[in-house]
Amino acid sequence: MTKLATVALPTDVTMEYATAGDGARVAIFIHGYGDSWYSHNGMLEALPSGWRAYAVSLRGHGGSSKPRQGYTVQGHADDVIGFMAAMGLTKAVVIGHSMGSLIAQEIAIQRPELVSHLVLIASATSSDNEVIKGLKAEIADLTDPMPRQFSQDFQAGTCVNPMGPGMTLEGVVDESAKIPAHVWKLEADALIGYRPINHDGADLGKIRSPTLVIWGVHDGIFPRSEQDRLARLIPGARLSVHETSGHAVNWEFPEWTMREVATFVG
Repeated sequence: MTKLATVALPTDVTMEYATAGDGARVAIFIHGYGDSWYSHNGMLEALPSGWRAYAVSLRGHGGSSKPRQGYTVQGHADDVIGFMAAMGLTKAVVIGHSMGSLIAQEIAIQRPELVSHLVLIASATSSDNEVIKGLKAEIADLTDPMPRQFSQDFQAGTCVNPMGPGMTLEGVVDESAKIPAHVWKLEADALIGYRPINHDGADLGKIRSPTLVIWGVHDGIFPRSEQDRLARLIPGARLSVHETSGHAVNWEFPEWTMREVATFVG
C-alpha cells in the first residue's frame, strides 16, 4: 500500500514522498515537469516483491514546499540527494521521467556511488527544443491561481492512450493544479537552460551505472534521435521502445514499464 509522508531536507525544503514495498531493492522515482509523486503511482502499484520504492514530489510540486528559488536541474538533484541522506539510503535504482530523467542523469554524473542502476523514461540530452520554448511562451503571462484548464490541456496533450492501472488523468491534473505560476515559469527556464553534455557528450560519458532508456514511439516532446544519442553517449546503455505509447509511457502502461525496469535490474 502506498503511504504519503514529508521530510525536512538539508536544502531547506520540506519534501513530500510516497513509499511502497518493504524489500531490499531500493528505488527512487523522480517525476517530470508539472507532476508529483503521483506520476509514478501506477508503477508503485506494480512494484515487484523484494522492492522498496520512494516517489518524491520535487520542490514546488505536490505537497512539497514551494520556495521562490532552487528551480534548476542541479538544485533538484541536490534535493533528491538530500532526501536519500535523510532516509538513510546509500544506493538506489534511480528512475526519472521527462524532467525527472534529467535530474536522474545529474545525480548519476555527480554522485555515481548513489546510483546502482539508472532508468531514463522519455528522456533527452537537451530540452532546448521548440516544444518547450512554445510552452514557455504559453505560460509567460499566466498568474496565480493557475487555470485548471491549462493543467488539463497540458497533461492530456502528453498522452495518446488511456491511463493505465493506478493512474487517472483527473489525478494527474489535481496534482498539477497545486503548482503556482512561478514554479511553472522557473522550471521551463531550467529545462531550456540545462546542458548536461556541453554538446560533446563528455558528462554523459562519465555515467557508469547500468542504464536503461525507455521511450514511446508517439512521444511528441523528445524524438527518437534523442534516445539514440543517449544510448550512444552513456556507456553500455540499453534502449527499450514501446510501439504504441506517447511521452508518458509510465502513465499509459505502468505495469509494462515496471516490468521492463525490474527485468533490466534483475
